[in-house]
Amino acid sequence: VETLGLFTNPAGCCKKQVDVLIDSMQTWTDRLKNSRLPTNWAWVSYRSQLWPKLNYGLGTNASPLEDLLNAEDEEGDRPARK
Repeated sequence: VETLGLFTNPAGCCKKQVDVLIDSMQTWTDRLKNSRLPTNWAWVSYRSQLWPKLNYGLGTNASPLEDLLNAEDEEGDRPARK
């Protein structure tokens, strides 16, 4: 169920929301790699675009810590999912 831009599940499983966050990170990273932004502007982009999106989504995530750590291990540096 999507509510206020977040995907939640009454059972407490937030896998869909974690997938959305990972895709957001991958998209932002790919766009930054393809741009010619100087380092200081890349940090501005991070603070104003990526971090607010991640912070909002992570603050409401009810997944167990182990699930989040497993998601991090599974993703690594793979390209964005399509």
